[in-house]
Amino acid sequence: MRLGIGYGILTVGLMLGIASACVKVDPGAAAPGLSTCAVTFQTPIINAATKADPSKVEYPQESSFGVYGLYYQSGNFSGWESTPGAVMYIDGVEFRHSQASGTSEQGVWTSDPIYYWPKGGKMTFGAWSPYSLKEEYAEGFSYGKSGLAISGFSSGTGGATDLMYADRVYDQTHSGADGIDLVFHHSLAALKFKKAGSDDKVTIKITKVIVWGIIKKGNFSENVIESATSPSSYASNPQWEFSTAEYYTEEAPLTIGGSESPEAYIIPQDISDSAKMKVYYSVQVGTGNPVQAVSDPINMAGKKTSDGTQTIANWNMSTRYIYNLTFTSLHPIRFSIDVNDWGGGN
Repeated sequence: MRLGIGYGILTVGLMLGIASACVKVDPGAAAPGLSTCAVTFQTPIINAATKADPSKVEYPQESSFGVYGLYYQSGNFSGWESTPGAVMYIDGVEFRHSQASGTSEQGVWTSDPIYYWPKGGKMTFGAWSPYSLKEEYAEGFSYGKSGLAISGFSSGTGGATDLMYADRVYDQTHSGADGIDLVFHHSLAALKFKKAGSDDKVTIKITKVIVWGIIKKGNFSENVIESATSPSSYASNPQWEFSTAEYYTEEAPLTIGGSESPEAYIIPQDISDSAKMKVYYSVQVGTGNPVQAVSDPINMAGKKTSDGTQTIANWNMSTRYIYNLTFTSLHPIRFSIDVNDWGGGN
């Protein structure tokens, strides 16, 4: 991928390493040479304000994320396309946990081949997760001045694909002892379905939930706006856009299963009256054989209150909505919704 860096793109070549087991990457004539220190990252955290946040959730070690890094030999970052002499040194590279990638570095996230810090200058980094999105969306995938952008994104079969972007990390000169800090944010909403209450005589298990009448594809932009007086404070303003909305239908719904409390990731959106779900479940009385059942279509926004407003009007970014399903004989399924910050990984 070639990005619009007006001052040139690095030609990345392989050089002899300090040790025979190492691979060094040539940062080109603009850099004064390479150190022996690899570019590495700490285990990222998700949706937390600081590394000291006690509610932080760490990035799952089995996943990988993509990194892009801008190098400049002097001064500080002053804009992705306006920092003098800036070149893309790390151009959309996969980083994996060291124990998964088989490198000698322990407890950090690194690339293969390893990228080494230039001897001098600074770097500014951006990242996304999971890395596989770059290959899956190819033509509709980009990163740079405005951050991450993906056209035609869908969370995939069963709503299983997450989409996260990381806060930019500015003006770095080394990885430190533990690696560079990254904080990821969810760009999707999460729907989770749980059985509420219990009965000693009756066992009810949710088999799956199907959902339709909701948007299945959209265009995401991290939307970094480089307008602040301090470049190191440029922040993301994530947005979703639907040029032509494409919906799940009752004939081809979003099918959410795989556990007794199934969960799916969906594109943030308003909830219309057409958003419906059906719950598939089994009922077992005592030691008898389980009986399979399915609910009638249920409005996902919930019942309207006396003033005409909905129980819930939209699914917001980086938020988890837990549908607590109550099964009764008179009203087969009722639900309440818990809304909370989404801190889990992909």
